[in-house]
This record gives sequence, structure tokens and C-alpha cells, in this order.
Amino acid sequence: MLRIRFGSADLARVTVAAAPDVLLETALSVRHLAAPPSGPAARRGELAAWRRAVKPGLAARAGILARLVPPAGYLPDFLYQPTARDAVTAAELAARTPTPQLASDLDPLHTVAGASATRELAQGSTAARRRLVEDLTRYHHSSLAPLWPAVLNVAAADRAL
Repeated sequence: MLRIRFGSADLARVTVAAAPDVLLETALSVRHLAAPPSGPAARRGELAAWRRAVKPGLAARAGILARLVPPAGYLPDFLYQPTARDAVTAAELAARTPTPQLASDLDPLHTVAGASATRELAQGSTAARRRLVEDLTRYHHSSLAPLWPAVLNVAAADRAL
């Protein structure tokens, strides 16, 4: 087990993000929908209603995102875009990831999703990058955008604490 100890000076340097990472939350929502409902989230009425509303057709709406998000563990680093404040900007930033980094980020997924699912993106294909932006923005718009103001409000309340 790894134990990390923070002293008062360490804690004084800790900062909390101003807002959730829109692309990371989008990716994690795919993981949440793909898994069977469990834990506290399964008992929250608004999340259960959201799940019932958006789970049908998940793979079609998510496109390549469904193949980039394994059921647990690893997520490609390019799905972290903490400076982006909206889904379109986040998707465009992800698509601008340098090809060597895309290849490195996607390499662990070959065993999860099959080499053909991510090969074009890992090679930096312009068409694959364009599909990535389209799929990310379509999924976010259809599945998360209606809840995003509430997500921001909850995050702001948590941050205030």
C-alpha cells in the first residue's frame, strides 16, 4: 500500500479546479452508462432517470468514444482537457493531440478494444481526428448537455466547501 502524507504546507498549496473537466466527465459518463447500476449513484433518482433516458442507443451516439473508454481503469490522456470550458473546444483540443502522443495513449487500448478500432486515430489520420470531434460533441450534446448546468452547480457547491 502506498501512503502519502500531507503536512500543513502541502495542503496550503493544494488547489481545486474551477470547474469539472468537460471531456473527462463526458468520457466517464460513457463508462457509467456501460456498467450495471450500482452504489450510491444507482439510488439517486435524477441519475437513474438520466440513465434510463440516455442509455438506449449509447454505442451509436458515442461512436469512437465507446471504444476509447474501457469498463474500468485506464483512460487515454488526451481525454483530459482541463482548460477547455465547453465540449466543442475540449473535443478540438483532444483532436489536436500530437500523433506520437495519440499512439502512446491508445496503445493500452489495443487489448481492450481491438487494434482496428483505434488504429486510424493512433496514426493521426485527419478523417479519424474529425470523427473524434464529431463523436465527442454529438455524444456530449445528446447525453450530457441537458445536465451540464446541474453538474457545474454541484461542482461549484463542492468547491465552495
